[in-house]
Amino acid sequence: MSNAINIQTYPNIFDTFKNHYQNMVADYQKNPSRLSYQRFCDITNRAKCPLSCANQVQFYNAAFAMRHYQSFMSLLSENARISGDGSLSLNIIDYGCGQGLATLAMFDFIAKYIIHDMVRPSIHVHLIEPSSITLAIAKELVTSRAYALGFDLVLTSQNTELKYTRLPNSMKQNDHQTCHLFCNVLDIIEVQLSLEPVVREMNDIGGQSFVLACSPNYQEARKGFCHLSALWTHNANPDIKNKWIEHYSYNITQNLWLTQQAKPVQMVLVQGEAYRQAA
Repeated sequence: MSNAINIQTYPNIFDTFKNHYQNMVADYQKNPSRLSYQRFCDITNRAKCPLSCANQVQFYNAAFAMRHYQSFMSLLSENARISGDGSLSLNIIDYGCGQGLATLAMFDFIAKYIIHDMVRPSIHVHLIEPSSITLAIAKELVTSRAYALGFDLVLTSQNTELKYTRLPNSMKQNDHQTCHLFCNVLDIIEVQLSLEPVVREMNDIGGQSFVLACSPNYQEARKGFCHLSALWTHNANPDIKNKWIEHYSYNITQNLWLTQQAKPVQMVLVQGEAYRQAA
């Protein structure tokens, strides 16, 4: 069968996340002990430290979840292709996954563009996250979303810092395409210092592999992108793209719903077979 993609579009596929986000904002607004922006930044070092309680998670969701989801969806929409011979078997590894927002965006992207006669996708997701509370949420969200979309899911996880990453042997032994997701983590110095052992594990994965990275446009993020690229592809000057993404979301400092702008930087790297970037 030809590898050409027969695209079926589901225009309302993103409503599930939008509704989920609106519920998270409502929960934050109703919480009498909700954190202020300054208090959250002081406690978590602007979310660079693992979240440790429900109030921190609630603030993060209301303030950042839609922006991060839309930024990663933009990366996928402009760079990813789904192709095959009527089936899709995929490894997804989400490094510093938080609540699994990048994986959820990946699921919704796959569900939006489906080969008509494809059997249900078979996906192995491995989540790595040092915060136990956010990892538990990520596992629940990823599992429920996969079920709702009709995916066959294998879910594994590690509640650990990235420097202790150990990828499952089942991933290393199959020849499926693998997507390595780095969403809003490469600007963190501790993550940058962990990349050598992470890349050693990445290199043990067979088949074609992709890195999909997205971050707010910070100088440290660009440094992290370049460091990862140098370690994995031996190119210290990767193509890093600046984006401007409008999204309608809750502004936590003004207590208003507004059309806002995210200004992420994005990077795609590939190893293995020839990679065809989206036009």
